[in-house]
Amino acid sequence: MVEAKVAQQITIKDGKSMSVGGVNSVLAFDAEYLKIDTSIGVLHVTGKELIIENLSKEKKEILVLGQIISLEIKKSGKSK
Repeated sequence: MVEAKVAQQITIKDGKSMSVGGVNSVLAFDAEYLKIDTSIGVLHVTGKELIIENLSKEKKEILVLGQIISLEIKKSGKSK
């Protein structure tokens, strides 16, 4: 069975909400930090009053609300 690739897309609206596509899993989460395994690497998000509004495993998407302060993507060393 061949798994379809999900495009990596990050959208931030007014610094108050963020949607991410290509999500494999949430590795860590609290009100000031979020660590997400994505199709292109691990996404580190810092912010304030962060909440996960929606997480869809079927669509591989996540919606996060709160003040988004910074994002960092650490590319995985695995070749796909």
